[in-house]
This record gives sequence, structure tokens and C-alpha cells, in this order.
Amino acid sequence: MPGNMMLARRIKDAVERSIQASKCYPATGEITLTGSGTANTQGAMVQMIASTTTRVKIESIAIYGLSAADRFTVQIATGAAGSEAVISTVSVGGASAASFVVPVSCPEIAASTRVSCSVASVSGGSDTCKVVLNYVEIT
Repeated sequence: MPGNMMLARRIKDAVERSIQASKCYPATGEITLTGSGTANTQGAMVQMIASTTTRVKIESIAIYGLSAADRFTVQIATGAAGSEAVISTVSVGGASAASFVVPVSCPEIAASTRVSCSVASVSGGSDTCKVVLNYVEIT
């Protein structure tokens, strides 16, 4: 496919996705992630979505409720527990009362896929943060 055709296709796909209603997971509340206790080392992966019902595209992640004024790195991964593959990494930092909504660049996620997240902090400790994923279903 020539370059201009590929670009046109990408724009068309992006426009089609943008007119779909965004959804959040979890729909109510949030998931709390806990660091490993070692500086710059990811904590355990926490399941966000047990199994996607359709193909999905994660558009952003809300990160808030930071337990410390520190820099946090959140990883988004797919796959079975214990064998997750990281598909995106975002970093935020600020006061413990800070809230962030960070755009996410990651591949489309296939239906029936488990999605999980983990967190690390620069200073270490078992720092925590709360997260919510914002995504669209692709039908």
C-alpha cells in the first residue's frame, strides 16, 4: 500500500475510534497498585481486566492518590499472570495529592486478553497509587 494510502487509513481508523464512547475500567472505583519496596523496581502486576470482551484500545490512564511525593512509573501489560508482556510505560511525579491523566501509546488489544498494571517509585518503599484505564471498544 503506498504511503499516502496507509496514512489515510490510519486517519480513518483514528476518526472512527474517536467517535466511539470511551469507557473506564474499573467502571466504579479504582485499582490500587503497590511498589516492590526497592527503588525503580516494579511491584507485582495487578489484574485490571480479566478478559477483554472485544478488541480494545487504551487511550489514557488516570493516576492519582500517590502515597508519596515521588516519581512513579506505571506499566500496562497483557497476558496470563506471571507471563505478562509490557505494552506501555508511563511516568508521573508530584505531590502526594497530585492527579494525572496521561495519554497512552500502545497497540490494539485483542479480545479475550487479560490486562494488568504495576508501579515502581524512584525512592523505593511500598509506595502506592490508584489507577483507572480509559479505553474504547473496537467492533
